[in-house]
Amino acid sequence: MHIRVTTPSRLHFGMFSFGRSDVPAYGGVGVMVRHPGVVLDIAPADGLNCCGPLAQRVACFARAAAEYWGDARAESCEIRVVEAPPQHVGLGTGTQLAMAVALGLSVLLRRGDRDAVELARAVGRGRRSAVGTHGFARGGLIVDPGRFVDGASASPGPSHDIPTVVEHVVLPRHWRFVLLRLCHTAGRHGASEESAFERLPAVPPRVTERLHEIVREQMLPAARAGETDRFGEAVFEYGVLAGECFATQQSGAFADSRVAELVRRIRGMGIRGVGQSSWGPTVFALAGATDEAERIVTKLRETYARDELDAIVTSPSQWGAHVNFDVESG
Repeated sequence: MHIRVTTPSRLHFGMFSFGRSDVPAYGGVGVMVRHPGVVLDIAPADGLNCCGPLAQRVACFARAAAEYWGDARAESCEIRVVEAPPQHVGLGTGTQLAMAVALGLSVLLRRGDRDAVELARAVGRGRRSAVGTHGFARGGLIVDPGRFVDGASASPGPSHDIPTVVEHVVLPRHWRFVLLRLCHTAGRHGASEESAFERLPAVPPRVTERLHEIVREQMLPAARAGETDRFGEAVFEYGVLAGECFATQQSGAFADSRVAELVRRIRGMGIRGVGQSSWGPTVFALAGATDEAERIVTKLRETYARDELDAIVTSPSQWGAHVNFDVESG
């Protein structure tokens, strides 16, 4: 049996809190988009053979799943990465890749439990944000309430603490997200990210309260009603306020001055829903239809050359990852 797993990508609008023990840590809001995504082909084999982009990471995830499940069969397979977005650009590629490996192996081995949280635990994901974990399974808009951590440390907890209850909204099919990335740049990750979190000041209570208020009173109602501009304005306000909590480790609310300028230009076009995903450098812009999205790209091409700015027009993921069977591997 050959299996193909196809995943969406994740946009993260920012976290609710960190650095305090009296409220849930991390959490936040994000959206899953259809493209770019991870595509994996998995088939039985005599041993573990991984190929394609990010093959070494795939092998690590397969071994982690084998150890977590206590099932050596997870290391008797061939995994080919057909497609994968760039790493460390704000699209949650690591989590989607890991979850795709866990889901594909679970199907191949005919394991019964394919709950998203259990899959994430098997491959050690979701230690800070559960947006990508639940978004992998459900698509749409995900609101992660966060989890309590011991003390005021900004270090993530174990993967078994992933929140199991989140808010979820399926977004309108006609909405489009324009994903924009200034080329040759990357967001914080690994040791650099861990160090940055340890140095960040705690999020003030009033900021956490306001972030929850924006989500509760503006973002969620607008998403459910399909109100593009209202939703976009809430996303922008939320993103700036959440981003300012990282100002000591980046350039204000955004990764750097070039990202801030890109956001300013898009807002100047009258587009309300603009923000930076996670640490960046990916910037997203929300359009109500394909022609509006294409107009954003055309306008930006007047300023940025193709080798300077990567642009993708995509739609919200309606259902998350999916599995196809008996795919020809080639």
